[in-house]
Amino acid sequence: KLDRLSVLTDYDYEKYSKFLNNVVKIYNPIPDIFKFNKYNRDSKKMVAAGRLTEQKGFDMLIEAMPDVVKKHPDWKLEIYGQGKDKEKLENLINTLDLSNNVEIKNYVENFNDVMDEYSFYVMSSRYEAFPCVLIESQAKGLPAVSFNCLTGPGEIISDGQDGLLVEPENVNKLSEAIIKMIEGSDMRVEMSEKAVENSKRFLIDKICSEWNNLFENM
Repeated sequence: KLDRLSVLTDYDYEKYSKFLNNVVKIYNPIPDIFKFNKYNRDSKKMVAAGRLTEQKGFDMLIEAMPDVVKKHPDWKLEIYGQGKDKEKLENLINTLDLSNNVEIKNYVENFNDVMDEYSFYVMSSRYEAFPCVLIESQAKGLPAVSFNCLTGPGEIISDGQDGLLVEPENVNKLSEAIIKMIEGSDMRVEMSEKAVENSKRFLIDKICSEWNNLFENM
């Protein structure tokens, strides 16, 4: 009985369109505060962020780090967030002897500024709806390594161009992709440029225009 049903991803559009003819797809936008300044190619830190829950898969990300640290002990992963799994994740960091290379940091309001300190973003979610943090990281010029989980990452990241997509929940493949990103300094710079360009699909003016067109057509 809806005039229109708005969804966020191609996956959802195809799923609902099988039995509804009123479906439209409009992405979430990037807030204006996420603006690219200059890519920090000298940074030896990667970043992740989100609720500290099973969905976000930070346990798998931490489990991927020993192989990374073995090859690149001077690199560090910092995870921003809060949630019920914080103690469990900190225990996992200690168990894997990663306390010098992995740190869980508190949620911050100015994450858009914090992102300038990092070389690339990592997303290890078991599933997503539409991961806005990936489009925000693109707007800041950060390449991304992400599980290609349902739904969203595959529509945001162009694999091999502005980031690397990894088989969902494959910890070994995640380690390999992180190592590839670390060792590809020139590749990261090229991906940074493409990430900024690709993020323009999600600029707030463009998305607002799509909403305006939808309402006018209705």
